[in-house]
Amino acid sequence: MKTSASPAANLTGSVDQRLWQLSVTPKAGQTADWLRQQLDSALEAWAKDRTALDIDREGRVDF
Repeated sequence: MKTSASPAANLTGSVDQRLWQLSVTPKAGQTADWLRQQLDSALEAWAKDRTALDIDREGRVDF
């Protein structure tokens, strides 16, 4: 993923950690591009977790 020109660092970690980081990020650093980058990153992480859960669930299905 490309880096943002915004001075704000990228959000990382769990949902709660990302929410906390967002709450302490100055509003001036929360540009539309930066927020879009954070949304894309969160959705990508969510999709990876969902895939792992689906694979695990499929492995437990009795045929």
